[in-house]
Amino acid sequence: MKKLLFLLLIFSLSLFVFSAPVLYINEFRYDTPGTDTNCFVEIKGIPGTSLDSVKLLGINGNGGAVTSTISLSGCTIPSDSYFVIAQSTNVPNYDLVTALVDFQNGPCDNIILRFDSLGSYTTIDAVCYGLPSGTDTVFRGEVWPTYDPTPSTSYTAILARYNDPFLSDFNNNYLDYAHYNVKTPGTANKPLKPVTIVQIQQSPDSFSLYKDSTVFIIDTCIVTAVFGGQYYVTSTTGPKEWDGVNVYGDIVNYTYKVGDTINFIHCFVTEYNNKTEIVFPGTVLYNSGDGTSPNPYSVSLSQIGESFEGVLIKVGPVDVLTAPDSITGEWIVSDGVDSLIIDNLATYTVPSVGSKVFITGILDYSGNYKLQPRKNNDIQYVSFYNLSGIVGLDDTLDCSGISVILYNNDVNDTIVTDSTGNYDFGSIQEGTYTLLFKKTYYETDSMELVLSQDTIISVVLPRSKGEISGTINLSDNPSDLSNSVVYLNSADPYLLTLSLIDTTGTDGKYLFADLPFGYNFKLKFEHTGYASDSFEIFLDDYTKTYDLTLTKLTGIDEVQKVEKIVVEENGGGIFSFLYNKEVENPTNIQIYDLTGRNIVNKPVNSGKGVYKVTLDKKLSKGVYFIQITGEEKPFVKKFIIVN
Repeated sequence: MKKLLFLLLIFSLSLFVFSAPVLYINEFRYDTPGTDTNCFVEIKGIPGTSLDSVKLLGINGNGGAVTSTISLSGCTIPSDSYFVIAQSTNVPNYDLVTALVDFQNGPCDNIILRFDSLGSYTTIDAVCYGLPSGTDTVFRGEVWPTYDPTPSTSYTAILARYNDPFLSDFNNNYLDYAHYNVKTPGTANKPLKPVTIVQIQQSPDSFSLYKDSTVFIIDTCIVTAVFGGQYYVTSTTGPKEWDGVNVYGDIVNYTYKVGDTINFIHCFVTEYNNKTEIVFPGTVLYNSGDGTSPNPYSVSLSQIGESFEGVLIKVGPVDVLTAPDSITGEWIVSDGVDSLIIDNLATYTVPSVGSKVFITGILDYSGNYKLQPRKNNDIQYVSFYNLSGIVGLDDTLDCSGISVILYNNDVNDTIVTDSTGNYDFGSIQEGTYTLLFKKTYYETDSMELVLSQDTIISVVLPRSKGEISGTINLSDNPSDLSNSVVYLNSADPYLLTLSLIDTTGTDGKYLFADLPFGYNFKLKFEHTGYASDSFEIFLDDYTKTYDLTLTKLTGIDEVQKVEKIVVEENGGGIFSFLYNKEVENPTNIQIYDLTGRNIVNKPVNSGKGVYKVTLDKKLSKGVYFIQITGEEKPFVKKFIIVN
């Protein structure tokens, strides 16, 4: 029984001894400008956690030798959760000072947090900084190393977890550690700033508003170009103005290609010679593309500037002005007003001087703006083709005055045809256009045209057709408005043969359809027992409406209508005349007093029919004579006003 109790005691003690504490290397700095001073390692743990049997080791990446060992036995995680091992007392919030914390400067060196007990050890946490540099390189970190930033005026070489490791830990040095320009030993690390690519790039001057900041890019990004150790990205809604940025020196263990979709877990924004760059990124492949590039954003050379730095753009057509410079390899293009340098980060065939081309590439900056084509397909030679044809009209041989319009985003040309209807745009740049044919009073024709060869296009425009309609009411308002007769004749010499008749139904409506645009039409309205009326209308729309009311002929029947003119008093000295016109040509009603003075002239231009003509002036009492000219026989009638 005593033996059993002793074995249980030994087993319990072994569990206690071999139980490694939960600790994380939370922040560290192993290199400072010049002679290393103020290096430190910050360990995060639960307050009160014992660090007995815990050691912090430096492991040489070249061969794996232990370069320094720092024992933490006797120490405890303080109440702030951060235990700081400092090179000197100049490091804020230090808990332990030792020169051994000045670890090697990389590449591929390692810092190990280890728990030793009873002759064995457990690695609690480990970080490797810098890529392997040779076959004998020893990696002791997690999955993939973090960066080995050299301290400078731009980088202070501080690596820290951007998230609380107790809540989020990739167990991957590359993703877990971000580069910071601000050290926080003994306090919580700075949170990442969530930003878009547009926010990183958009600024009132050449410097990003997020310069020297550690950020999290909230966009899902697409790779637009790869040039050796750098690549460019845009958001999934780009490319567009401000929406592109350079990513330099990503050490991810994957080779990105154009079209890949990636996410940025963390990164650092800097300016290199006035060019905004993303450095020290932690990236994850979201979706592997098939090499297809996003469509470039088309810009004119006059738009080249800060807002398109890092953006995949397309310029052209431009003329090649120079051959590549013998030293820089740069060459120049122009649109006739502005010019642009074309650079050579990638390998491609440079077009000969005088060529007209479109060029796609990344707008780079190094002293001045330069376009970086990615491959031969980014340079497209411009071809020109002839576009001509004949435009006819369906009702006449005279085809003059037809507008032929060719346009797209860059071109807007118009030709007006002569009587032959021929048009010829001459040499036109290949591309997609809209071709439009139009003439007043004719139907417009249009088409989308992909011009890729000499092309002849001929069309015939039909004259537009419309309708004239309306309602004929009767002055005594009968419920049945049927049997009004409407005569339509052309008042234009080109349409003398056009003569149509329509009779109204009970609703009094009439309609003449399929009438050609651009002509005058004469309407005559008749209904038995009512004064006829007429109206002339010009058709220039698809629907023309004319409503009217015919006046009932009081006390006059069909027999009485043969009388040439009947005088009616309306009261107040105003008189009307019912005039039975028997000729189509214009006539004139004239009124004279006894002295022979002409008082009234009323032309009647409408055709045959009975018309009610109301004077627009009062007549006083006296004797008057009505004379009608223009009839086949002269007509004079005397009438007397006694009141």
